[in-house]
Amino acid sequence: MEERDIILGCKKKDKDCQELLVKRYSDVLLSVSYRYSRDLQEAKDYVQDAFIIIFSEIKDFRLDEGSFEGWMKRIVARAAIKKYKRKRTFSELSMNDHTKDVSIQARAYDRLKVDEVLELIRNLPEGFREVLNLHVLEGYSFSEISHMLNISESSVRSRLSRARKSLLKKFEYFSSYDTNRVSHNPLEE
Repeated sequence: MEERDIILGCKKKDKDCQELLVKRYSDVLLSVSYRYSRDLQEAKDYVQDAFIIIFSEIKDFRLDEGSFEGWMKRIVARAAIKKYKRKRTFSELSMNDHTKDVSIQARAYDRLKVDEVLELIRNLPEGFREVLNLHVLEGYSFSEISHMLNISESSVRSRLSRARKSLLKKFEYFSSYDTNRVSHNPLEE
């Protein structure tokens, strides 16, 4: 069945089309959700919340405007952020971080696999991870992120800067040591 037919069926609340939509897009949406979560179960919860929103708002989706998959990915990101906001209150970060920049050796990238980089991102503090995902991976502007998270643009910039510095330090670790023989693992920090 074509995507257009599935969407039209979901707009009519056809259970078969809804089931087909879930089967077709669950993995894609889970990969987006996983970037915002600490573990797989939390990511699955975000996707479940997103599908509830998708089915309630699909009536407003216009077939001739934009990507349906992109629309759903934005819903997943917003669902994850909304759920996170319910769990915790963001603390404002100081802009007075004078930590020196960390240089990265090219060999760090050679040693890291994609799943290891994603694990490093997942282990960032919640606020840092969300801003990094929204800006770098999802392409939202500082202004959009500020509005989504209800924080100032300067806090968005600060969190992004700190997230990058934290990742750079961990990348530097991989460039300095043989990861196969080291007992200390930065993925566990």
